[in-house]
Amino acid sequence: MRPRLVEWLDALLGTTAYAWLVPSPGVVYAAAILAVVVLLVRRGAAVGLDRYHLLGMSLWAILGGMVGARAFYLWQHLAATLADPAQVLDVTGGTASWGAYMGSLAGLLLYAGRYHLPVGPYADVAASVAGLGIAIGRWSCFLNGDDFGAVATLPWAVRFPHASMPFVAQVQAGQLDPLTDLSLPVHPVQLYLSANGLLLFGSATHAWRRLRAHPGATFCLYWLCYDVTRFGWEFLRADQVLVLDDHLTVPQVMAIITVVPALWGLWRSLHVGRVPVEIAVP
Repeated sequence: MRPRLVEWLDALLGTTAYAWLVPSPGVVYAAAILAVVVLLVRRGAAVGLDRYHLLGMSLWAILGGMVGARAFYLWQHLAATLADPAQVLDVTGGTASWGAYMGSLAGLLLYAGRYHLPVGPYADVAASVAGLGIAIGRWSCFLNGDDFGAVATLPWAVRFPHASMPFVAQVQAGQLDPLTDLSLPVHPVQLYLSANGLLLFGSATHAWRRLRAHPGATFCLYWLCYDVTRFGWEFLRADQVLVLDDHLTVPQVMAIITVVPALWGLWRSLHVGRVPVEIAVP
């Protein structure tokens, strides 16, 4: 998608500048990480959390997310991984969002354990900004053409360029002539997920301002909302391998697995003793 956007904009305005102005997927991911870390540190410091530990925890979460995203992808493609073990060392290979989330959480927990920090308040402020990372990062998927949706006839359906991931998948499925220029129109699921991330960001921010007396509540509520919404959006995907007798995608299975601890954690955090809160949230 990005090459086609650059080509169209350059032709429209008679310039070659858009190859520099339209961000690459890597730049979008970097922007998402930067935005989340800056806001996390600002919010956390405003409510009395240690700025040094906020930055340290962010670094551990980023590294954990990178490792987890790649590891989860390799696990999802285990047969190909075993056939070519060298791809384990390919840091530019495919990734999976659920692995990034699990890896980031592991990094946060490991850091908190290493420095004997209370997990709840740090996890809550992280959850309050996590949706912003999704809202920005999913534009990378759109520009790259991955995580694409099922064929659709809606006015906002998107056609991806020749040789893109949706195009190749439709050719392999016998839906499309390989000599055509564009894919069949599909749901822009990447943009749906981006909008969903923005909604989660707003909701979690609202919850954090009101539930800080219950450490862990915002984190568990965010995770619960993410599970429910992600489960629903997956029905519009066309790039996921179905499991469990071809009924569910792997992200849907992960949502089902994690919704129970999210519910339990929310109930527990709302029923433990309140913590005094005096600092206003920005």
